[in-house]
Parts: sequence; C-alpha cells; structure tokens
Amino acid sequence: MNKNGLIILIVFLGLVIATMTGGFIYLLSSNFSWGEIDFVERKSKLIDTQTYESLDGITLDTKAIDIVIQESDTEEIITEVYSSKNIDYSSSIEDNKLTLKAHKKSSVTLFSFGFSSKVIVKLPSNYAGELNIDAKVGDISIKTFSDLNATIVNSVGDLSIDELKNVNIEVTTGDIYVKEAKEINIKHNTGDIDIDEVSVLKIDSRTGDISIKNIDDSFSIKANTGDVDIKRADLKANSKIDHRTGDINIKKLTNAYIEVSSKIGDTKVNNNDRYAELTCTIKNNVGDIRVN
Repeated sequence: MNKNGLIILIVFLGLVIATMTGGFIYLLSSNFSWGEIDFVERKSKLIDTQTYESLDGITLDTKAIDIVIQESDTEEIITEVYSSKNIDYSSSIEDNKLTLKAHKKSSVTLFSFGFSSKVIVKLPSNYAGELNIDAKVGDISIKTFSDLNATIVNSVGDLSIDELKNVNIEVTTGDIYVKEAKEINIKHNTGDIDIDEVSVLKIDSRTGDISIKNIDDSFSIKANTGDVDIKRADLKANSKIDHRTGDINIKKLTNAYIEVSSKIGDTKVNNNDRYAELTCTIKNNVGDIRVN
C-alpha cells in the first residue's frame, strides 16, 4: 500500500471510531440499557382500541410513530394503536375532547425498515370537530374530511392530505402533499410542497420546491431556496411572492396587475392588465420569473 492509500485508510478508520464513540456516549447519556437493542424490528400488533360515539376534538401527541386518519365504516369514532413494544401510551377525555399520547421509548433497532408503531383514527366522513397533531418523527396520512379543521406540527416526516376544510401545518423536515383544502397555512423548513386545489394559501418555506396546480382566491408565498411553479391562479384578493433563490413560473394568472422584479435573472409577463383592481407582486433575488 502506498503512502497516500495508508493516509486515507487511517482517516477513514478515525472517522468510524469517532462516530461509534459519539453514538455510545449518546446512548449512555440518555438512560439507555442494553436490553433495549433490537436487531430486527418486530411486527406490530394491536395493543389498544377504543370507540366513541362523539367527540368535539381530538389531540394526538406522538413520538416516532406513524399516524393515519381515515374514514370510519360507522358513525362512531375509533382509535387503534399498533406497536411491537417499547411504547408509552395513554388516553384521556376532558370537555368531550380526546387526548391520545403514544411515544416510542428510546431504543436502538438494527436493520429496521420504517416504524412498526402506528396510531389509526377512524372518523365519520362528515366529522366537523377539531384535529390537533403534535408529532415528533413519523409520517402522517389524512384521508378526505371536507368539514374538518386541523393543526399539524411535525419535526421529521412526510405529510399527505386528501382533503380538509382548513389546515395549519408546521413541518421541520419532510415533504408535504395536499390534494384539496379551502385554506392552507404552511410553515416549512426543508422538503418539497405539492398542492392540487386551494382557495387561500400562505406559505413560509426555507428550502424545497413549491408546486401548486390551482389557486382560487389568493396567495402569500415567502420562500428562501427552491423553484415555485403555479399552474393557475384566479385571484380574488391581492397576492404576493417574496423569493430569494430559484425560478418562479406561473402559467396562468388572472384578475390582477402583475408587478415583477428580480435582481439577478430574466423576467417576462404576458397579458398584463394595468387596469385590474387587484395587484400581484412578485419579487426575486436570484432566478427567472415567467408569468402567463
């Protein structure tokens, strides 16, 4: 082995040892016990199920657990908790509002492919209560509930929504997909955002592409890095985009006069109506702007 190869090998082994040492220090500092190691994640099983005739609100407090909100076959509300082991679970009702807590305990799992723990909530399709989700790591899936208002906070994990009435979303890391909602308010750090149908939209995003098919009222988009693509926007109120780095493309925007500016990048606006009562302001630091 030549001298350069030996140096590379020494550096690599040093990085491996440093990583393993850091991992052991973390485990020891987090009240870890060796009995908590799993070499293969066990298959989850149903550990609790509850049925409620009616609830005014539902709060889910989860950690390292996936969440599924789906339609019930009956007019009752059903909760199901699945896990293999290592889960702290509790539920309580106050003022006809359910709080369900499910936290996966600290453990190390080798060769695991996704979380085995899951909370499933089955709601009548016309449920009009409140849904609050406070998740720390885990994917979230919500089916079609056109009368439901929701607030969703998640640190790490993807979010998929078929339909809600209004939704507030705060995700640190993960992709967001919403098929349909009347009002959407998103605060997002890292990941892509895809929306099919929305009336009123507000987005504050740091890193990731934003793709929207149809906006039927107004939008306010603040983005740091990533492209913004809007297929159609039929405005009924003043709207704006404040962007730092990335291209902005709006295929069709109607009912507003469009003001654009980009410090570094080309701008082009077709069919601009100077006599429109509404205004759409688009500012970009670095990147092209194309409208209509």
